Amino acid sequence: MAKVLKKKTYCLYEAASVEAIQEAARRAGLPADVIIPVSEIQSNGVIDSVKPERFRLQ
Repeated sequence: MAKVLKKKTYCLYEAASVEAIQEAARRAGLPADVIIPVSEIQSNGVIDSVKPERFRLQ
């Protein structure tokens, strides 16, 4: 029996709104299931969230 590994891809978008990210993902043919706003990405890769909320899209 073969095992299927689910791999996730994370994309980083710089945009003015959630809707702008959705539109960019749609045009690129990429899923954008969850969008998490961030305020800053530090040089060491640490991400500071703007809000703790996540936008779960359907």
